[in-house]
Amino acid sequence: MQNILKNKKCFITGATGALGFELARLFAKNKCELFITGKNNAKLINKYKKLKFDFPNQKIYFKQCDLTFSNKLDQLCHLVLKKLKKVDILVNCAGIFSVENFNQVNLKKIEEIFAVNVKAPMIITKNFIGSMKLNRWGRIINIGSSSSYYGFEKTALYCSSKHGLLGFSRSIYKEYKKYGIYSLIFSPGSFKGKMGKKVRNQNYNAFPEPEEVAKIIFSNIKFDKQKIISEIVIKK
Repeated sequence: MQNILKNKKCFITGATGALGFELARLFAKNKCELFITGKNNAKLINKYKKLKFDFPNQKIYFKQCDLTFSNKLDQLCHLVLKKLKKVDILVNCAGIFSVENFNQVNLKKIEEIFAVNVKAPMIITKNFIGSMKLNRWGRIINIGSSSSYYGFEKTALYCSSKHGLLGFSRSIYKEYKKYGIYSLIFSPGSFKGKMGKKVRNQNYNAFPEPEEVAKIIFSNIKFDKQKIISEIVIKK
């Protein structure tokens, strides 16, 4: 199969996380030009250095950004376009997972989770989808969760936000597929990583490795003229 991703411009949020970093590695390996972001600047620099060490010939850029501050997202996207000139592939991987009794939830927590899990993907997509439309090609990769489809105890905020991301992804797919732009959502269950360690009443050691999940996602976004799969639930 022809590598349709070669020389594509890719922007990834949540690149300091286990899944985000593994996806960044796969895009770099397949000759994509990358721009990565994350909340923790020290971790982001470390991930950038690892990518540059493994893929010294690839153009890779980075910028720290806290996605809870919506007013900073337009500035970030402007910088991304300045460096990459365009964005062919957007990966909305950043996410916040929380476990708490709903009666202990405060407004700040609600705003924080929805800002990162729903609002940020919407704002970032809005910044890049115009150029994708002009180029008649684009991939918007949204990382959902099994919580995009189900409700679980003590995760009302997280489940609600992932339901919102699912609805957004489905709607963008319907609206823009005629322009060669596909909004795809991949919803894994729990996997090993910082977020997976917060999951209760499950065996962490039985969770899949993030690189396994990343390979499943990546293998399903390399198609162009073939049949497009718009959403996948990844179960262990």
